[in-house]
Amino acid sequence: MMMMGHHNNNFPCTNAFSVPSSLSLSLSPLAQRMSTTGGCYKSVRWWLHSSSTADDATVVELDAKQIVKVFGRMAEKYIMLDASGGMCCYSGCKDCEYRLPGGGYVMADQTASRPKWIPCYDERVFENSGKQHVSQWSQQLFFLNNDDENENVEITQDQFVAAVEEKMDFVPPLTNKAPYLSASAAKKVDDQAAIRQLWNLLTATSSKNTLTKRQMKKQLKQLSNGEEGWTWNNFNAAMTEIQPQPQQQ
Repeated sequence: MMMMGHHNNNFPCTNAFSVPSSLSLSLSPLAQRMSTTGGCYKSVRWWLHSSSTADDATVVELDAKQIVKVFGRMAEKYIMLDASGGMCCYSGCKDCEYRLPGGGYVMADQTASRPKWIPCYDERVFENSGKQHVSQWSQQLFFLNNDDENENVEITQDQFVAAVEEKMDFVPPLTNKAPYLSASAAKKVDDQAAIRQLWNLLTATSSKNTLTKRQMKKQLKQLSNGEEGWTWNNFNAAMTEIQPQPQQQ
């Protein structure tokens, strides 16, 4: 494996990159110096390949602002955190099946001042409290064919990119050590690379170059390390790691 970097001063700073430990990589002297000193890449283009020629290269170029633009379209201010559907009465009942192993409780739901979570569910209902939440991604990405929703609707990469870019509104999200973008500044997606990288993450385990709602829920749960919502730190880490490309059928 060989890895080479290209630095462009015309782009805003991206977060530090991380490389999966399973990859054996050879870094350029500049990359070695910056990775050990905490240096910051303004725009980095990586060629990941298994031979000495650049013809085999898979090129990924991401800008930190474009990653924020994607997260701000997918994330939400409200999330239902209790996968039991609000069945727990929070009365300290002995041997309650809805309590955590340590005896604590899962918060039923939570609200943030700005978008914080990409929910790992499409819809969740708390019948006891009359609460219901339908995630934005499930509404915007999978309402196709004259707005008929279908659990098994398969969308293509181009449909996914168009929906994220054109149908999902950006709201400034809660991020850590990332550029702040106003709603007007992020209204337009200047580069689709970040959206396509998200597609790669969501279809990484798929044998087909399509995505269903069921597949997306499963992959979101994995990407969020089992949590009910995918937050910025994990999202940004996944987006900036080198990911294997799904095999074309």
